[in-house]
Amino acid sequence: MVTIYTGPKQYSISRTGLEVYRTDEKNFKPYESTGVVTNNSSSDDGEETTKTGYTLHQGKILDTYYYGEIFSTEHEYDYSDMSDSATLKLPSVDKKRFYKGVRVCLRKQWEAPGTTLKWSDLDPVLTGFITEQTFSEDSVSIKVPGMTTLLDQKFKFQFTQMKRSKILAEIIKTAGLTPVINVKGLDDDVTDFTNISSDSSSDSSDLAGGEGADIDSLVKQIVGSETNELKKCKLIHEWLKSNVRYSYYECSKYSSAAECLKHKSALNCADTARLTRAMMSSAGLNAYVVHRTTNGGHFWTIIEIGGKKYASDQTGDGSAFNTVWAASGRTTVSDGGSYTRKNGKNPDC
Repeated sequence: MVTIYTGPKQYSISRTGLEVYRTDEKNFKPYESTGVVTNNSSSDDGEETTKTGYTLHQGKILDTYYYGEIFSTEHEYDYSDMSDSATLKLPSVDKKRFYKGVRVCLRKQWEAPGTTLKWSDLDPVLTGFITEQTFSEDSVSIKVPGMTTLLDQKFKFQFTQMKRSKILAEIIKTAGLTPVINVKGLDDDVTDFTNISSDSSSDSSDLAGGEGADIDSLVKQIVGSETNELKKCKLIHEWLKSNVRYSYYECSKYSSAAECLKHKSALNCADTARLTRAMMSSAGLNAYVVHRTTNGGHFWTIIEIGGKKYASDQTGDGSAFNTVWAASGRTTVSDGGSYTRKNGKNPDC
């Protein structure tokens, strides 16, 4: 066993090594960062090719390649805290083993005068992936962000009807880790997690409605696992009928459908139509706001399903599905008078 020198560093030599891993390719999954990254890799004929993005090789490690000759390293080195990033310059390398996305581990230790360190004596100071590299005639320069830096990146996922454990495993892989998940005794049901994004901002949504997380979450609760479009439409209509109350004021009062939801106890027909359209659209339905300028003037929502038009109108309490308010009372959508499609989210007067 080699005794590590603990005296003044100026009397010791810094020994650095880089481990490059070959992982189980069947576990490779592409996760492209939000920025565009250029990947210089080697083709079979030795010519370099350029690709967009890179694959993080986070599968099971099968082989390890050792690079003990390093021209220079730049990183914050501390035994008690692994570095978050490093820049290295090495001699020419085998491009079939050494390219963007490959998992690496940087090791370093101080060697006392008169001693010789073994590779196992070198402490790991950075574990990460090659994300940038530049080739020259006799060397290659690379950048290696550590796990902390990688976790700061944003990733998008598109999951449809997938088990919770599978979704969790895919998320864990973005950190370059191999997931081991035991769901024994837990409810590992199949859930529709369509278009989940790791950007958890409540001001935006990847769902069909695009009106914010509050509306999308509410609609999921209302429609549940229902897939029939007409039934989904009626479920949302009935929720609106039970929860929205009419209040008179001119035109639209609130800045968004999400704001209308917050003030659902006092909405006029314009803002009710805006909220209805957003909820119907969030459920994947083709919905839009219409405006009638005659017969009392009015806003409501039209939903087109299977080539037919249906109305959802919450003006007044206890509105029935597919009926529209008119000055003379309620009528069917076909008798609601001529109207103009507002073609959007803002039912301006």
